Amino acid sequence: MITHIRMRNFKSWEDSGEVTLAPLTGFFGTNSSGKSSLLQMLLLLKQTVEHSDSAEVIFFGDENSPVTLGNLREVIHGHDVEATLELEVGCRTQTSLIIEVGELNNYAHSGFSPLDVDSFTFSAAIQERNEQSIFEDAYYIFGPHNEWKKEWKYSGLVSPSRDQSNVLLKGDYDGSGQRIEDLLKHLSSSFENLFDHIYSLGPTRVQPKRSYHWNDKDPADVGLWGDKVIDALLCAHMRRVKISKKGEEATIEDRISEWLRELDLAYSFSLKPVGALKDDNYEVRIQKSATSPVG
Repeated sequence: MITHIRMRNFKSWEDSGEVTLAPLTGFFGTNSSGKSSLLQMLLLLKQTVEHSDSAEVIFFGDENSPVTLGNLREVIHGHDVEATLELEVGCRTQTSLIIEVGELNNYAHSGFSPLDVDSFTFSAAIQERNEQSIFEDAYYIFGPHNEWKKEWKYSGLVSPSRDQSNVLLKGDYDGSGQRIEDLLKHLSSSFENLFDHIYSLGPTRVQPKRSYHWNDKDPADVGLWGDKVIDALLCAHMRRVKISKKGEEATIEDRISEWLRELDLAYSFSLKPVGALKDDNYEVRIQKSATSPVG
C-alpha cells in the first residue's frame, strides 16, 4: 500500500510536500491547483515500471499509456531545464524481509541487530543531460519509523545521520555484495508489485451499447477506459462467480445491485440473454426503483 508521495519540480508543483495517502483519499482544489499532477505522478511511475525498455530511465508515455507527458522538458516545473525532477513514494510491503545490520564507526562495529523491512521509501532525482534523462540520484530508505532509518544509495548502505556512518549487512564480509543484492531484489520486487496493483479509472468511458456479445474473454482488469467492464461482468455471470460478504455469498449482479442501492443510484442490475442462449448475446438492464419497469 502506498503511504505517501512527494514531488519536486513536477509540472505545477515546485514542491508538493509529503502527501499522505490512505485507503480512500480525495483531492480537492480549484482548477489548475495540481490535483491531476498528483495522480499523473503515480501513473508515470506505473508505466515506467511496466515499460519493456529497461534502459530508459523514465517512460513519459505513448498512445497506449495511461498518461502521455512528452519529455522531461515538458513536465519540469517552469520548463527550467537546469532543475532536477524528484519523485518519492513511500509504501508498506505485502511481505517483509528480516536482515541483520550493524553500525560501523571508526572501522569497528557494535554488533548486529535484526531489522524487519516491511516498509520503505523510494526516491529518485532525474536530470536532463545531452538531451537525455539520467538518474542523478536514487535511493531506498527503510526501517520502522520509530527507529533510525537505513538508507541504500548507489553501492552501499549509509545512515542518513550527520556523521554518515556506514552500515554493515551481516553475511557480507567477503565484499561480494550478495546480501545487498538480495535486499535490493526484495525492494525492487515490492516496488514493482505495488504498481502492478495500481489501476487508472479516468473520467472518460466508452459509450454503452444496446447489447453485448460474450466471446469467452476473461479480462485481468476493467481496462484504461472501462472498456473491459462488460467482459468482466459477463465472465463472472457465465462462471457463476460469487462474492462473499460477512459470511454470505451472492452473485456479482446481486452485489452490484446492493451497491447501487447504497449509493441511491438505482434499485437493481441484471444481465439478461438476448435471442438464443447459444449466441451468447446479453443486455445490461437497470431498474431505477423498486416500482419502476426494468429498462
